[in-house]
Amino acid sequence: MVALTAVHTFIVGPRQLALMERGESDTEDAARLRRSSIIISGLILLTSIIVIFLAALMNNHEWSWQPN
Repeated sequence: MVALTAVHTFIVGPRQLALMERGESDTEDAARLRRSSIIISGLILLTSIIVIFLAALMNNHEWSWQPN
């Protein structure tokens, strides 16, 4: 999750910003970066939900290997 956030923050985001500042937001490269941004954001969201779900499972002691 941290790696996806870093890619989004330090690679995809700055490239999108540079294209927008140059006025090239309607190019194919900009569309590709937008799609990448959407996919990465979705993967980050999905990963976050999975982490929260797994944390909730840890509260259920039936999953524990330790005796009750």
